Amino acid sequence: MIACIPVQFLSCIGTVQKRPMTNAKTRNRITKIKISELQQRVKTLADTEPIVKASPWNRNISHLLEPNIEGKEIINASGKLADLVVAHKRKNIHKIAIVGRGGVGKTTLAQKVYNHQKVRGIFSKQAWICASREYSDNALLKELLKSIGMPQEKELRKEDLKGKLSEAVKGKTLFMVLDDVWTSKIWTDLLQIPLDAAAAAIILVTTRSITVAQEIGVQNMHQVQLMTREDGWELLWKSMHINEEEEVKNLKELGMQIVNKCAGLPLAIKTVAGVLATKDKTRQQWEKILINSAWSTSELPIELHGTFVLSYEDLQPDLKKCFLYCALFPEKWTMNRDDFVRFWVAEGDPESLDSKTLSKLRYISVVTGKNVVRPPVMGTGLQGVRTLIFNCENSTSVESTVFQQLHHVKVLDLTGMLVGNITDYIANMVHLRLLDLDGTDVSHIPESIGSLRSLEVLNLQRCDSLHSLPSAITKLCNLRRLGLGGTPIDKVPAGIGNLALLSDLEGFPIGTARDDTEMQDGWTLEELASLVQLRRLDVVKLGKALPCGTSSFLQNKEHLKFIVLRCTEKATDIPYPDEDVRNIETIFEQLTPPKNLEHLAIDRFFGQCYPRWLGTHLPSVKHLTLANCISCEKLPPLGQLPNLKYLRIVGATSVTKIGPEFIGPEVSNPSSSNAVAFPMLELLVLREMTSWKEWSFVEEEEIQDGSTPANKEMSLQLLPCLKELQLVNCPKILSLPQQLAQASSLKVLQLRWAGSLNVLGNLPRLSDILVLATCSQLETISYLPRVRELRLQKCPNLKSVEKLDNLQQIWLTEDMKDTSSQWLPQLQEQHWRSHGKDLDVYTWR
Repeated sequence: MIACIPVQFLSCIGTVQKRPMTNAKTRNRITKIKISELQQRVKTLADTEPIVKASPWNRNISHLLEPNIEGKEIINASGKLADLVVAHKRKNIHKIAIVGRGGVGKTTLAQKVYNHQKVRGIFSKQAWICASREYSDNALLKELLKSIGMPQEKELRKEDLKGKLSEAVKGKTLFMVLDDVWTSKIWTDLLQIPLDAAAAAIILVTTRSITVAQEIGVQNMHQVQLMTREDGWELLWKSMHINEEEEVKNLKELGMQIVNKCAGLPLAIKTVAGVLATKDKTRQQWEKILINSAWSTSELPIELHGTFVLSYEDLQPDLKKCFLYCALFPEKWTMNRDDFVRFWVAEGDPESLDSKTLSKLRYISVVTGKNVVRPPVMGTGLQGVRTLIFNCENSTSVESTVFQQLHHVKVLDLTGMLVGNITDYIANMVHLRLLDLDGTDVSHIPESIGSLRSLEVLNLQRCDSLHSLPSAITKLCNLRRLGLGGTPIDKVPAGIGNLALLSDLEGFPIGTARDDTEMQDGWTLEELASLVQLRRLDVVKLGKALPCGTSSFLQNKEHLKFIVLRCTEKATDIPYPDEDVRNIETIFEQLTPPKNLEHLAIDRFFGQCYPRWLGTHLPSVKHLTLANCISCEKLPPLGQLPNLKYLRIVGATSVTKIGPEFIGPEVSNPSSSNAVAFPMLELLVLREMTSWKEWSFVEEEEIQDGSTPANKEMSLQLLPCLKELQLVNCPKILSLPQQLAQASSLKVLQLRWAGSLNVLGNLPRLSDILVLATCSQLETISYLPRVRELRLQKCPNLKSVEKLDNLQQIWLTEDMKDTSSQWLPQLQEQHWRSHGKDLDVYTWR
């Protein structure tokens, strides 16, 4: 494997650092390869003790994951530290440190402060930087600039980058977390001077060393304490989701002994909880865990407690290999699951690695990349190397000669590089299983690629200069994935159906193929018929398709779970000819998906009526997106889909009214017994619907005195699981449906650019956050008795805010200060009478 990632060179059993899905132009850069240098470096490593070393720069800077280790100490401390941040927000530079042992929860605490509702929105800029033990000055500065909205494409000297940073924060307010700091130099030598230009800056540092915190000059220091036995036991059984009180009592004695062995470290407790969760909840099973020899392991650092060895020993043999593979990834690197599966499978060790298997890694993920495992270096020259990772900070190009000697490489990842053309030497790489040219400037793929009969993954996404595929691509008989998304392919060979093992096909271009030509402008829908192993399918240029004689080429694909259907490459306001409209409607009727489909997205459909199967033939769909379907005047009947959880409708510019047709005739029929509309829907997003004015779930004549008729009320349940509703850029919508008051689980409501909305109220079950931005005609907010947080921006005509009995916080942008004087004093007075304390009012930036 060759991976274009900024880590110190190592050669081992197999590793790659796959990027998250970001703009290829801003990805990590690879140094110019010289074969002689690589050979010498491999030889040098072969002569020394094999070691997997943490990278000098791991692109692990901004990973704000959901915290998964919490205790009462963390929860209580987060509020106090958030108050400290707010209290010092106007000081030039104020530094706060979180100090404690590894695994005690420093990063988790910092995450909770960073995302705390008191902190969100009060600073002009926010940034999260993870430095780790070794870091690159230039890469850290570039990532910090990127995180505050000033990405740097060019290669600049350190002093130039510091100047850019100073310019970016000048006169601004900044809240920055420096996570996992091992040396004070990151502040004293690198960031202190440029950040001094900020009008105000709060720097929150996490470190294991009190000395480092003191050298940085922090004004406040919080030391995270180890968990008490009682708190540790509570964390253990809650992490295992033990809900039965009798089980908790029965296992407490053994559980407390297990907690003792975890030495008060929440990370260790969570890890052993992952092991226990795979066992029967019996005393016998827990006693076996308690006496396991892994607890006495002394070779590991103290933070890598015996719990981690225990979790490793509990893995099945194939997953132990997978763990060794994980351990080679750089510290704190966040991996895309699909990419990880492809890399691991390309190593040829497991026969398969499904999502259930991957989920079993959850309790050892905390150890990956921690340099615990030291596999042997393989080979002393390039001919024997299966995996190469090398430093890549100074250049973006790769010499074509790199392909000449890498005969045994299995994985070659050149993402984001200046590759130019792939030479015929690639035919020598007969063991290659994965070739990733994503985001490169490659303009030609040679016919010799047909020699790579072991190739399983070919990624050619976002290759702007690539317009054709070689005919030899149809000879890649073992190909499982072909990625063409975002690449302007307009010339392809006939015979894609020969690749019978394809399971992932992205950017499949439709064309008007002719039987008498070997090369064509795209493939036909009929050529999908033989691809029975497909699991993911992304089709582009569907507007070019011709009607087929069958509708079964998708319907019979029992493994197909993910479909994206894109009709045109660009949106247009020009009306389509009637013939084209009828044609695309016919095509979509023939695209009946299999009943096991879980994800569906339709983009730029220009028919006037959605296909009939959309509301009735998708029993397993969980995610549905309808984007830029500009000609459809009505939405499809989606309320009958039993498993739909996430629904996004964007750019439906012809829709003026949403009525009962949206929930479907079977559900909206008053005679239906205990009918439920959108029974599983959790997120509903409606965006860019610029003509939409009216919304109701029942016909207007059925509404009496602000409610539905009694028989309708009893028979129809609406949105019982809806947690969040977003309306964005729907400037003509006049009001929300009265029946939305039934949404018993609604927590978050966001309305942005809803310029015609006049009154918002009567949502008794909205329980968490209300966001209103650029609602220019809004005058009244009333009867939202459970809302805890209200955020307001650009609502200049708001005259009345009342009956928000549970309101705890209100956030106002600068433009709302004068407007709020009409109703804010009354809210504050009411809050004082009800709760005996002041209402928290914050500035929202």
